[in-house]
Amino acid sequence: MKALIINGSGILFGGRSGIRSVLKSLGMEKEMLVQKREYNNNKDKGPWGLDQLASLFKGINEKEVNEKCEEFVDENLDSDSIDIIRKIKQKGFLIVSYSSDLNIISNILMKKFGLDGVLGNELEFENGIATGKILKMVDRYDRAEKIKDLINSNNLTRENVLIIGDSVTALPSLKLGRVIAFRSENQELNKKAEFRINNINELLNIV
Repeated sequence: MKALIINGSGILFGGRSGIRSVLKSLGMEKEMLVQKREYNNNKDKGPWGLDQLASLFKGINEKEVNEKCEEFVDENLDSDSIDIIRKIKQKGFLIVSYSSDLNIISNILMKKFGLDGVLGNELEFENGIATGKILKMVDRYDRAEKIKDLINSNNLTRENVLIIGDSVTALPSLKLGRVIAFRSENQELNKKAEFRINNINELLNIV
């Protein structure tokens, strides 16, 4: 048994953040950009910003959030991804997507790709309206723990686990498998990763 962990859904969207793109489409671009600047100043210190992003959804209709998530996937999904993931699955890989993006986006990806598991942040809604809070938070360390669970439940060895990540949030997972840095600007990730790729098609040369 082998496994491919997509450690961040931005890998399938050309590096774009789903949650930030959705907020922009909902008219929260100014507020989102302020949060992004703060995140860039804090991201190397540890998980930061998920509560702040969630607060920007306060008062927005759940149906509208779902629709914007679907639009984001349709408009930004890498055109080669579905075929590549299909080919990797044919090789017998378990394939999961563990992300700090919205679980709505993660669930859409699960259906499109036939993934074996997904993880994402779940917004809280009351009577169909976002409260501005996170019902279930998923940060970089939660993702690492989920990878550990996947490894243990399937008796996987490190050699048979590929983890593709594109940012600082992949660092807690470095020791869990063979790491692939994808278009990463993080020097530590690029230095410690076993592979570095710039195109999703290059995955087929590794698996």
